[in-house]
Amino acid sequence: MHELSTTELIILRLIPAGSGRKITTKQIKKVTGISIRNIRDVIRGLVLKGIPIVSDRTSSDRGFYIATTEDERRAGMSQFNNQLNDMARRKRAIQNADLNGWRSTIKEG
Repeated sequence: MHELSTTELIILRLIPAGSGRKITTKQIKKVTGISIRNIRDVIRGLVLKGIPIVSDRTSSDRGFYIATTEDERRAGMSQFNNQLNDMARRKRAIQNADLNGWRSTIKEG
């Protein structure tokens, strides 16, 4: 059993269960006054404590929600996998970047 901080409880109570309603970090910030960076850190911590918070970043109805079905979990994991793949591409690009010659590969507009 995990003991939650006051901030964690406040944010957790704002995150709806199920994908029918979602809440964005901007909406949480508006209600709580907590910075977006801190909100993301808290949500990350809540997930690591076993709370199935997922997000939808593709639809017009974006935001966080607590997965209540396997379909919702799969949808949230799909979003997460897309993010991981993008981060892996960025990592490879940085690893392969020419530290001295990158300027010659761009054209300024």
